[in-house]
Amino acid sequence: IARLCEDLIRWEDRKLGDTGSDCLVNVDGIHCRVQRKYTAGGGVNSKFYSEKFNDSAVGYETATCIKTGKYVWINGPFTASFGDTPMFRQALRQMLERGERAEADDGYIGLAPSFASVPEGMFADRISEQQKGVSRRRHETSNKRLKQWKVLADTFRHDTFEFHRDCFYAAAAMTQIMLEEGECLFPVNYTL
Repeated sequence: IARLCEDLIRWEDRKLGDTGSDCLVNVDGIHCRVQRKYTAGGGVNSKFYSEKFNDSAVGYETATCIKTGKYVWINGPFTASFGDTPMFRQALRQMLERGERAEADDGYIGLAPSFASVPEGMFADRISEQQKGVSRRRHETSNKRLKQWKVLADTFRHDTFEFHRDCFYAAAAMTQIMLEEGECLFPVNYTL
């Protein structure tokens, strides 16, 4: 099932419904709990530490098309200490076309304004920030649906990155199929 991601989650699908916006995707990191990882000396491995869970986790980067709400990018796994910005710089930044940016949360502030559009706080245009906020919330809803699969909702008790990756990608493929077969997310009016 994990191999279906190659056919179901396609970067070029970010352009579906494009109206000329410089932001075609929402991007965010997602953490999944894993069995506590230890160093060779027996201490807890801090590379896997997730502030979100106060425990060991692995991270993935996901991107959804702003217009359709479907996944167009998944990358990972990474150790949980590998933050949103390094994940983005590792691969997704090179995937963007000249002048294209991603809609993102404050975890990507170091990439704004060149590669990411982030919340602008009290100086922002109210309508623009409202549209961006709804778009980001829909992406969070997609990630929430993804993490409802038991293999991702519970602490993963196997040792290999590769096996977790296969499980994550299988859950992503199934979530994508559900979205394509009618379990749609709420609509977003994004005209920026």
